[in-house]
Amino acid sequence: MRLNILKGDRRIFSSELVPIVDLKWITWCDVKGIQTGQLAVRFSPGGKSKAGLNNGNTVRVIREQGNWAYVEVEQGPNARVKGLQGWVNSSYLRCTQEPID
Repeated sequence: MRLNILKGDRRIFSSELVPIVDLKWITWCDVKGIQTGQLAVRFSPGGKSKAGLNNGNTVRVIREQGNWAYVEVEQGPNARVKGLQGWVNSSYLRCTQEPID
């Protein structure tokens, strides 16, 4: 697609428009909706639990598989799990995306 800027009948600027498809995104999520206990951080989707997260913990999503997200814990009430990676049920995550360079 080409962008043309005209002044009267005269073209004063022309440029080829290129779609932005190489943007990379980082997904941040807060743990929400846990009624009792903790959100299990698992070795594999549906596998054995290695730790638990509370409402308010923030995680970074690394990849997703169905209703599961492989995350890294960033911050929150459970400071001892900061940096831990594992699988969580994504139903308990409220996420936003930000572009990165």
